[in-house]
Amino acid sequence: MHDEMNNMKRIAKTACVFISLLFISCSGDDEALASVQLVGIYFETFPSNNYQIEFQNNEIMILKEIGRSSSDQQFFYQISGDVIELTPTVTSRSRLTLQIKIIDDTEFQLTNIFYPSVGEDTNPILFVTFEK
Repeated sequence: MHDEMNNMKRIAKTACVFISLLFISCSGDDEALASVQLVGIYFETFPSNNYQIEFQNNEIMILKEIGRSSSDQQFFYQISGDVIELTPTVTSRSRLTLQIKIIDDTEFQLTNIFYPSVGEDTNPILFVTFEK
């Protein structure tokens, strides 16, 4: 009986250590993602290949429709958590707040503002994926 009790205590301690290490490991990933900076040019990879986004100097984002030189739109941007706030550089009247999912420094997903959904669409595009 005494040996069973010691074995159960040992198993409980091992489980607690494992869970603690797992928690520390996961929180470290969140901290690492929080420090990821988007820099350079990213190309749309899903659902199409129509757009590119360039991040400059940690403050300017340029949205380009590929194949249309007159379509460039420039924004000041700020990322906080899973939200990106865009303010056009030409006027500050129309600020846009979108959800962003940063996968790593080479890939992110942005709320779909590019492809309209038809009312009967049972599988609308929620996010557009961009990669370096």
